[in-house]
Amino acid sequence: MSDFGRWSEPGLPHAGWQYVDIYSLKRDERQLCDMCQTMKIRHVHVMEHPDIDELIEAGAVCASKMAQEHVDAAKARERRLKAGASKRWKLAKNGSPYLKIWRGDGALAFVNRHGSRWSVTIKRGNRPPVFRTNARFRSELAAKLAAESEGARLLDEGAL
Repeated sequence: MSDFGRWSEPGLPHAGWQYVDIYSLKRDERQLCDMCQTMKIRHVHVMEHPDIDELIEAGAVCASKMAQEHVDAAKARERRLKAGASKRWKLAKNGSPYLKIWRGDGALAFVNRHGSRWSVTIKRGNRPPVFRTNARFRSELAAKLAAESEGARLLDEGAL
């Protein structure tokens, strides 16, 4: 591999990756970022791409580039992971976790289990969903983190 790790690998996409999970190693453990192959990381962002049959475990900087987002979003995801799952999440009558997103008349973010995967839906009242994913997340925590991140983005854009 070159000095740029897998960023230099022919045929490996640089963009269009999705977060599927995030986890932390023990306080004294580190692993090498799969993408740049130079950074030792503690918080591992698990990424997948629709055209690639493997998962890549990356650090915040590489993961943010792969997902085409600002590195602050990846760092915020790490802070939420350190704090644990948000205490604001509640359970709907059907057992699906939901989160109230407030501005104006508010909106709800739901995460739903589909076999071994999770999806996210954000909607206001009885209107059609403002945001919806397929069942791409490998854990409930990853789906919740994505819902919180997407909800914040939609609020910032004035879509909610």
